[in-house]
Amino acid sequence: FNDHYKFEVLENATLRININDNGDTANYPVILRSFNSSMYWKGLGFIKADSASIIYNAYIQYSDSSGIRVDTSDITISHSTIQYNDRSSNDEGGGIKSVFSDIVIDNCLFEENAGYNGGGLYCYGGNIKITNNAFYRNLAFPGRGGGVYFRHVQTGEFSNNLLLHNEATQRGGGMVFND
Repeated sequence: FNDHYKFEVLENATLRININDNGDTANYPVILRSFNSSMYWKGLGFIKADSASIIYNAYIQYSDSSGIRVDTSDITISHSTIQYNDRSSNDEGGGIKSVFSDIVIDNCLFEENAGYNGGGLYCYGGNIKITNNAFYRNLAFPGRGGGVYFRHVQTGEFSNNLLLHNEATQRGGGMVFND
């Protein structure tokens, strides 16, 4: 991307990155980022997207919005890297922001993302399954939950995740759970 573009998956649509029609996964990564690292794009957005939406083996980088925004959708994100996304100026979830969604995140790296709350990952409502991920050097500025911030989550699993060197200016450098 070579400007402030965004990519949105709207109601009842499906996006499958690195998954073919047979459900097989690709061995090479898909890289979604700004053409120039000094310029930013607006990230991926899922709005009422279909439950078959899958992101596999992708790099989501250099968004000045959340790298991935998930709103009232079902999505699986696995074996991917979410890094260098900056949402700290005015909103939550630098790496991923999930609102009223069912989201599965497995075997991903969240690195050097920034958000007002939830520098790496912000989840509000919905059902979550967050397993086998690494959250490294994410920042919540000026808020809470440098690595992860959960709020009003209905059901969830958070297991076998590594939180290392995340920071928050208010509290919860690694993680905040707030209902």
